[in-house]
Amino acid sequence: MNNKFSLTLNRLTFAFILSLFISMLAVAEVNNEPEKQVKVAFGIIEQEIIQLKQRNEFNSAQIKKVLNQHLLPEINTRYFALKSLGKYAKDMSEETKLSYIQALQIQLINSYANLLSNYNNEKIVFNKSSVSDSGKIAQVYLNIESRNKTNTAVIKLMKITDDNWKIFDIVIEGISLVQTKQAELNSSIAKLGVVGTLEKLQTMNAKIESTQ
Repeated sequence: MNNKFSLTLNRLTFAFILSLFISMLAVAEVNNEPEKQVKVAFGIIEQEIIQLKQRNEFNSAQIKKVLNQHLLPEINTRYFALKSLGKYAKDMSEETKLSYIQALQIQLINSYANLLSNYNNEKIVFNKSSVSDSGKIAQVYLNIESRNKTNTAVIKLMKITDDNWKIFDIVIEGISLVQTKQAELNSSIAKLGVVGTLEKLQTMNAKIESTQ
């Protein structure tokens, strides 16, 4: 994948996630469970971030605490990681899979926390939501509105229990986060192998942690 395209997509993705954390979510009440769950979760994160700012504790460590507490429980990190690994996950040991899951979720939290300071008052407008005929997959549609442009996005969730849904993918302007991450990992594994790519991810995570 073209590095410039990948970087642009990552910035769009992170901007979208960050705007969800901060936006006021001033929307009408709905009875749709997946949409309601998304709104409630990000509403809590928003309030936690506001409180950090009010207490002058808006730093990387505190932001990560909020994200680990309120974001990770909303994501099916195992499904995200294994889908991102694609064909390579099939022959991995369970231990290696768990190591990848941990490394990828740390990367997500580090990236979101780092870029949170770049939030620029984007507004999230929820449009609609839909549930598949099977009742197991839901999509929440929204617009990301800034001063100069509007981007469309879709949050995809899977049903875990009757009243619990987990996010497994985010699509911005038709581009899937899972598919993008899969392309990045496939390229790296083709060059460095499964173990080499895992070590690369772990080294990157450790370097970020050591500088904070």
